[in-house]
Amino acid sequence: MKGYKLCVLGFPGVGKTAMTKRYETGEFIDNYKTTIGLEIFTKNVEIEGEEVKLSIWDITGTTKFETIEKDVFKDMHSCIIVFDITNRRSFDDLHIWTNRLIDNHDIISKYVIKILVGNKKDLNLSRQVYYDETREYWERSAIQTYETSAKTGENIEKVFSDLITDVYKSHNRR
Repeated sequence: MKGYKLCVLGFPGVGKTAMTKRYETGEFIDNYKTTIGLEIFTKNVEIEGEEVKLSIWDITGTTKFETIEKDVFKDMHSCIIVFDITNRRSFDDLHIWTNRLIDNHDIISKYVIKILVGNKKDLNLSRQVYYDETREYWERSAIQTYETSAKTGENIEKVFSDLITDVYKSHNRR
């Protein structure tokens, strides 16, 4: 069975764990706890009639990440960079995450597929980052963007499904 490693990056509190748990179990975790180090989830999915194993690495958003980032990025096939649409700073500081990817270019394949996710869409009335801004970011960086709500489940399945399908197709073309 083919397997693919997906890393979920972003600052603490943006909803990385809630997103990955929602995708893995279909449930929303209401009592948020900061991830210490990393958590790895696995899920078998079917893509174009073939079963593949998805390994999802939910990584701490704290500075402690720097001590493990080389191990995390090694053999990575795809990456989701998450920000919170109700937290302006989590969007404005996305360059920190993209720079970490650039700084580790020696161990990150040029074929890694990256996407940007604005989470907490269910809190639209408290929005500080607007979709036009994420679209602009996408146009500048050529990173596909989505908006999700881990709480309601909106677009969670789509994000992971689109990403793993793109990874699968990319690896089958080479």
